[in-house]
This record gives sequence, structure tokens and C-alpha cells, in this order.
Amino acid sequence: MDKQKKNLLIIILLALLLTSIIIVGTILLVRRGNNTNTQEETTQTVTLPEYESTDSTTAFAAMLIAAKEWASDVKIVTCYGSVYPYTKDSLTYYIGGTDGKSPAWGCEIYSKKLNQDTTVSWERGTVSVKEAYVTWGIAEYEENPDARDFFTLTDFLNSKDIYDILISSGLDFKNDYITYNLGMYNALDIYGNTPVWQINEYSRSVFDDPTDIYSQGKMVKIYYLNASDGSLLKMENL
Repeated sequence: MDKQKKNLLIIILLALLLTSIIIVGTILLVRRGNNTNTQEETTQTVTLPEYESTDSTTAFAAMLIAAKEWASDVKIVTCYGSVYPYTKDSLTYYIGGTDGKSPAWGCEIYSKKLNQDTTVSWERGTVSVKEAYVTWGIAEYEENPDARDFFTLTDFLNSKDIYDILISSGLDFKNDYITYNLGMYNALDIYGNTPVWQINEYSRSVFDDPTDIYSQGKMVKIYYLNASDGSLLKMENL
């Protein structure tokens, strides 16, 4: 093969190689662009509704006023601070718990004078007392309502402080959410009538029933904290 034909062959091969490089580069750029778009769509910020929320101290004070209007001898059995589920595009988001504030607080209350149990709630700034759902009788199978453990709400550290303590202890609030509880059976079994905050931690992405879009997140941890100073008494991984 003469020199002129060799040079022509080399030029043709270089041209083919350059064309291949351009084609491959273009494909990679397109794929990268598609991946970027997919990620942007996946991580697009969802606008969630805003609910008025408050901390436990504020909610408890307002509820106690309403409870004493229902019965002057009211006693506290259990209380909770919960979240609101919000579903959009088959995804469920849980609103509340941030900074120790929740849009929904409630307490089970008892009056010996009325011989009744009922609930008082604070929801998005509104306090209400429901009609009694239990009127205690004298049947032998009924427990003695006066023998239960009752709690003084001022014994419990503000939920804002509890939240800060859990965050500093490693609570992953991006992936999980929490509810605030007192007087729950779990804590009573362990600590009796000692004032204890029981904080239940739930997954934001793993649900009790994955086939139900309204299913609650799966509980992953339970924290038991001293109600007066927030010190961690026990933590259970579930």
C-alpha cells in the first residue's frame, strides 16, 4: 500500500473514532440530563398545609381550664400530642412534632363527682370537651376508677425541651416523626405513677400496612424520659 493510501486510511479511521466519541458523549449527556430531571422531580418540594401548633405547656394550660369547667374535681388519666397525616399523590406526610409543637393535643379526664370519664382536646387553637363516654357503675366486673394513676400536668417538662433533648441524642426527624404521651400503659407497667414522658417514634416511609395509603408509620422506637428533667430512663428499639 503506497504512502498516499495509508494516509487516507488513517484519516478515515480518525474520523470514525471522532464520530464515535461524539455519539457516546451525546448519549451520556442525554442520560445525565434525564437522571437530573428525574432527581429534581423526585425531590421537588411538596407544599404542605399549615396547621396552628403549640407546645404541651400551652396546650395543657388551656385544656385544664376547659376541663375544670366540666368538673371542678377533674383528674388527668392520660395525655398525648399527635401529628396530622396529609396525603398527596399517594404519599403520606406527617405534620407536627417539630420543635415540640403539635397541632393536636388531648387528655383523658375523670371526675369522681360526676363518676364519668371524657376527653378534652386542643386542636389547631380550639379547645373542646366531649360528652362523657364512660359513666362508671357499680357492676362487679368494672374496675374502681378511683384506683387508677392520675397525673399533675405541671409535673411534665415542656415538650419543646423534650424535643431538643431527643434531637441532641440523635433523633432522625427527617426520616421519622414522634408523638408525645403521658400516662400510657407501657410506662405505667414500668414506672408506676412516676411522671414519665413516653415518646413514640414512627417511620415516615415504612408503614404498618404498605397497601393502605392512610396507614400509620411503623413504630421504630420508644423513649421513656424523666418528666421533670428530661433525662433518658430507657429506650426500646422495635
